[in-house]
Amino acid sequence: MDPELMKDLPESKVNEMAKNFLKTLSETEDYNSSDCLPSLAFLQMKSVPSEHRSKDVLLRYFSNLSDVIDVFQRIWKQLFPLESIFDESQKLTWYILNLATGFVWNGTDNCKIFSEKAVEKEIPKMMVKALKDPRLLDENDLPERQVQLLQGILCILHNILHHVDCRQEVRDLGAVDALKPYSRKSNLLIRTQSLQVLAQLVNERENNMINAENDNIKLWVDMLEQGLK
Repeated sequence: MDPELMKDLPESKVNEMAKNFLKTLSETEDYNSSDCLPSLAFLQMKSVPSEHRSKDVLLRYFSNLSDVIDVFQRIWKQLFPLESIFDESQKLTWYILNLATGFVWNGTDNCKIFSEKAVEKEIPKMMVKALKDPRLLDENDLPERQVQLLQGILCILHNILHHVDCRQEVRDLGAVDALKPYSRKSNLLIRTQSLQVLAQLVNERENNMINAENDNIKLWVDMLEQGLK
């Protein structure tokens, strides 16, 4: 549904839609299906604040954030291992996974409680494990699909570390070593975002890892300014 049309719907109707879409996703067994797209698109859209919705927007529409995160976990565990997520001729699998990653990215960015629930549900462990996947590590010049998925992974980690005091827990997952290769990627966006997460994790002895170049610093500042708007 068009967001411009949805903003005119009664609050009770939007709440009902949110509950029904989440129920549909919770009961789904095969997420590699176009049947998931309307529900996931709704979830992603409702996770973004606007002039009509506060930053705690997810709290308004989903009384149990654990259920939202459970859906993401099931989608991720089912789809991320599939080779088709990076197959240019197979767009559906990647698109579904990208939508799911998007609503968790938005949720952890805009809602502290969402980030706290994500830690309880071990989302950082899933994200760090994904960073160690050879399909993301092997290529220096990453295709666009890998870049977008990596951006989601890195931003989810960054958001969680911003909201929740879990630095040591994430370090213990091996996150520092997992992030190192991405801080040297040729892609400026991925390099900068990985340095952002490393900056939240490294100790004094490891500070040399985040000696950023001018391009990294400029992009970092631009991203911070965007976040303040």
